[in-house]
Amino acid sequence: MDAITESRTVKPRVAGRSRTALNFWIDLATGFAFAVLLGTASLMKWILPPGTCDEAGVKTWLGHSRHWWGDIHFWVAMLMLALIVLHIWLHWSWVVGTWGKLMGSLRSPLTWVALGLMAGFIAVPWLVPAQYLDVEVTEQAAVPAGLATDEPAAETATAVAPCGVEGLSCSDCPAADDRLFGGGCSTDVDAEADDTTKTEEPAPITE
Repeated sequence: MDAITESRTVKPRVAGRSRTALNFWIDLATGFAFAVLLGTASLMKWILPPGTCDEAGVKTWLGHSRHWWGDIHFWVAMLMLALIVLHIWLHWSWVVGTWGKLMGSLRSPLTWVALGLMAGFIAVPWLVPAQYLDVEVTEQAAVPAGLATDEPAAETATAVAPCGVEGLSCSDCPAADDRLFGGGCSTDVDAEADDTTKTEEPAPITE
């Protein structure tokens, strides 16, 4: 009888320890993911803010522009979301009990309101159409900083446009193609540029 009782008490202890260890590693991974999110957000906010490719050279950090780090930020956010869902699933009984005490049953109106708001925040970017702004391509003199020149600005002018503008090609902004899983440069603008640069061959002179 003593051996049977002891074996029954050891199994719950082992199961409890493994469950505690699993919770610990999930929480630790979630903490690391949050740290990466905070780091990449700070990087794109202050180190590589929007418009860092408007200059003569594209500003990068560790060899990549803000577009590449934006992809890192997104996928780490997806990883953190998966870890949070796993954490909630492992503590589902506690969630249901606490929710019932504070908000009522899972079928109460407050539950549906909370779930509706969460779903709304996720769906709004997909439901509200985006707007396109007309941005004029300005002419700026491509002269290195600190170098004086007597040439007219029109002769050394290069077209610059902010990154993220619809139809922007890689030739206009090299950082537009710096993505985590490969970029997608606009081919329409490149084709138009090729058409405009082509010169018609002069017709043969006939006497």
